[in-house]
Formats: sequence, C-alpha cells, structure tokens
Amino acid sequence: MQPRSAVKLLSSSSKKRQPSSAPTPVKGRKNVAFSLLPYRGPQARQGRQRQRQQQVSAGPDYGEKCILLLFIQILFLLAIVMAAVSFAIFKSGEEGRNAAKFIHNLFVTQPSFEEEEESVAKSTGNRLRSKKEQQKQGKNINDPSNYRIKTTTRTRAKKYIRTVDHHSFSIPKKKLDATNTAADTRPTINVVKREEDEDNRRPCRVIIENKVDFHHEILESIALRYPLPWEKYNCSSTKPIMFDFALFDNRFPNGMITCPEKKCPKHLNETEFVGWKRYFEGYLQNKTFDREVDGRTVRYNKLIKYAEYESSPLGPPDAVIDATCDIYQRFLVWLTHGTYDNYCVLHRECEFCEDAHYNKSCFLTPMWPKSQCTFLPSDLPRFSREDLHSTLQEDDGDDLDLLQTTVCLFGRERNHTQWANIFLQCPYEKYNVKFIIGSRVYSVKRIYARASGIPDKALSFVEHERDYVKFSKRVAQCDILLPATDPIDRPAHFPPSISGEKSKRKLTGSISQVVGYKLHSVMHHELERIYHDYFTAPVEVYGDDIQSKVDALTKMIVTVAQNKSTFT
Repeated sequence: MQPRSAVKLLSSSSKKRQPSSAPTPVKGRKNVAFSLLPYRGPQARQGRQRQRQQQVSAGPDYGEKCILLLFIQILFLLAIVMAAVSFAIFKSGEEGRNAAKFIHNLFVTQPSFEEEEESVAKSTGNRLRSKKEQQKQGKNINDPSNYRIKTTTRTRAKKYIRTVDHHSFSIPKKKLDATNTAADTRPTINVVKREEDEDNRRPCRVIIENKVDFHHEILESIALRYPLPWEKYNCSSTKPIMFDFALFDNRFPNGMITCPEKKCPKHLNETEFVGWKRYFEGYLQNKTFDREVDGRTVRYNKLIKYAEYESSPLGPPDAVIDATCDIYQRFLVWLTHGTYDNYCVLHRECEFCEDAHYNKSCFLTPMWPKSQCTFLPSDLPRFSREDLHSTLQEDDGDDLDLLQTTVCLFGRERNHTQWANIFLQCPYEKYNVKFIIGSRVYSVKRIYARASGIPDKALSFVEHERDYVKFSKRVAQCDILLPATDPIDRPAHFPPSISGEKSKRKLTGSISQVVGYKLHSVMHHELERIYHDYFTAPVEVYGDDIQSKVDALTKMIVTVAQNKSTFT
C-alpha cells in the first residue's frame, strides 16, 4: 500500500502526459469551454423536432413569403402592361378599342344600368321615382314613359365618345326598324380625316455659303434648283422656304481663301460681293420665287454673318449648302461630319470623293451619270427691254445704234487674239457689227493688246466690271455670244471621252448665259452636243479649223442682222 502523497503525485504526472484538447477554464466562469461544444444527446433531438413542428404550424418561412410577394408583383405588372398595350391599340381601330373595353370591364367593376340612371337623374335635378312606388301604383317599371327623364342607351353611349388623333368614335342611339324590332346597336366607327395643320409648323430654313469672291452667278440657281430632302426636316411643307446667305464678307480681309489672278482686294467695295449685295437688296430680298424641281416656293430672306446661324427666330438651319466646296479639301470632313446637314456644289471632278460625298453634292454640268445630282445654273438677273436700253444709253451715249449687231466674248482663259482675227475675216462692216470683249478681271490694256487690228468703231470693251448688275446687263444685250471653248484650248470643260486625262467636266460660264438669256451663239460642235437639250435659241457649230469658225460666225451674223432689219 502506497502512501497518499505518492498516489497524488502519480495522478498529477499522468494528467500531464495526457494531451489536453479543451482550453483551460477561466476563473469565475465555470465550464465555459465545454459549453461551446454541441450537445448531441436525446434531449437535443427532441428540442429540434419541437422547433420544426412550431414552424409548420406558424405558416411559411421568410423565403416563401418573398417568393409569394414577388409573384404578386409580377401579376400586377402584367396587368399594367396589358392595360397599356390595349390603350395603344385603342388608337389604331375598332379591334383595339374593343380590346381596351374588355380589359377595362375585366379589372374595373361597372355600375348597373339602374345605378347609372339614378346618377344621371340626380345630376340633372330630376329624381326618378323608386321602383317600389311604381309597383305599388301598378305601373310597369319597364315603361320609359314613367320616367321624368327618358334615359336610353344615350347615357351609356356618352361614355364611349372619344376623339383620338384624327378619328372620332361614337355609338349611335338605338332605333326601331320597320318591324318595330330593335336595330343593331353595336358600336360603329365614323372616321373624320383632318388635314395636317401646317400653319403651326415653322418654315424650312436653308443657308447658302460662298467663301470666295466669285461664283455669285450660281447662287440663285442653288436656291431654285438644288434638291433637298424636305421630308426629313421638321418644317412646313407649304410655307415658303427661307434662304439666308453667308458670303465673302464674313471672311474679309483676314479669312480669304483665294482670289482671282492671285490679287486680293484691299477694300470691301472692290469686291464682287458688294455688287451682288446691291443686286440682292434691290431685286431679290423679301421676294418669293417658284422652284421647278419640287414645286416649292422660295423666299430670299437676308445676308447673315456666321454668328447668326443659330440666332435666327426660325432656329438653326435645316440645311447648309456651300457654293464653292471644292476650293479646299477640308470640305470632305465638313460634308459628312459637320454641325448641320451640309451639302456641296462641285465645279469639277473630285479626286478624293467617295459615295458619301457624291450623295450630298451636285455638279453643274450634265456630264455625269443620271443617278448623280446635276443642275445647270441658268437663273440670272432679269431686265426689261427699257431697262437694257437705258443702260446702253448711259454707256454709249450718242453712239448708241439699236440696229447694230453685237458679238460678245466674255471671260478669261480665252484665245482673244484668235477670235479677233476671225472677226476681221467676217463681213462686220457690211452688217454693222460690233465686237465686244469683256472681263471682270482683266484690264483694258491687256484685252486691247489681244484684239489689236479691229477698228475702234467696231470694237468695245467691258473692263474689270465687278458690279454684278451692270455686267449682267452687258451680257443680256448681246446678240451673239461666243463661248470660245473647244477641246484643244480648254480641255477641262469636256468629258474624258473627248479630252482624256485633261478632262475635269467643268462648266463654262458662257453656257449659263446663253441658256439664261436665250442668246444666239456660235460654239464647238462637241460643246453643243453636251448642252443640246438646254438651248432654246439658234446655235451655229464649228470644228477645229479656223475656216469653220469663220463660216459659222458669218452665218450667224447674217441671220441676226436680217432678223433685226425685218423686226424694225
């Protein structure tokens, strides 16, 4: 038998050898570590079973409640969607209207017919006698004569009278036919077409730009002939189209791109713009003209600055047309990515253009496929005969001779010397003919040197005439106009089939003058073939040799001189 101290020592040492998995109890808190361990005895199982029974008896748990609430919300949204769809269909016709009525009756409780009658009677101050009183008095409650207000289907019909957009829907009154039977009272649709109120829409607004001090002669034709997609703009289709003009003065003197003959004006009154401005203010502004291309009416509004594009009472422009796009290559980006709906007038072939650029551009000659936009700028200033005679009187004075035949050659880049020699070979003295040479750029000395040999009596000059009206009058009074354009001297004005690589398919301004003023003309046979469909006055043609030119000019001089003598 061991002593008690030894037993105590052994028990303590054995305890140290055993691994301890439980933490050391904390002082003051008994069995804390052991209370964290799960208890898996029979009492725990019984407790969990009781907990499940309580949950089942209490109803669905939180998750099931969320699912039920979500299902109710989906049903509510479906009901709203059905109502919205039926209301949208309601505008389109009778079937949609019936569908909307069905949805309305499905979700909304309708009052009975008797309740409806009572409400109508109360609202008018004439109350209906109750049915019990009528029954006591032995009267038929179905007899309409017992009512102070005879309410038939009118009370119900009033509920369905609607006016949606341009259609009026109504239910007619119940009627009796020849057999005294009730006629069909199903809803009928009476469609009332109303014309669009164009007066409430603003006029269309277009701005024509011209950044250079030339090409003013095509501005009127752009306004009257350039086709635009009016249907895409939110503007009136009956009111006149308002045209504003942003021209060269916006760039003078610091923003000028190019100048004729590389000689830019130092003062604004030296520019062609000033002459066209006077013409615009005196002949065009606030006046209306008809467009042949679409039958619309044009109103010339005013000259504007670039800052006035947005400040107009009509709002920003619907379209902007540049009269001289191809003067600089940046127009390619401006045309497709500009602020506004931009369009171009192209005067020659475009080397860098793609389909997107061609679709928004117009050329000035018919030397293009029919799918490409083209128009001839033949809309020029119009003058009366008296106005032209007064201008000639001012210029020529006592030397004015109305029986004299005038042969005119205008423009630069012409072979003036060759045509002066051709004129000398014609019978100009016999038929009292005067040769007029003019340019808006060249000086008198330069032209005179090219036309030397012609007697002063038979020669006249129009020198450096920048005034648009005066120059136009000079052209309009010509009897015979010489374009002086052939494939040898000016190949850029012919198609590639004639002049090859030198072709630019450009327009010569003399063609617009011949067509616009209906002048007699003498020109190369290839040039006449290009514009044959536009000419309304006699044309004589020649070939590449000098003699054919002399013969053609002589023949036209004789024809015009004889017509003048016969007319007088």
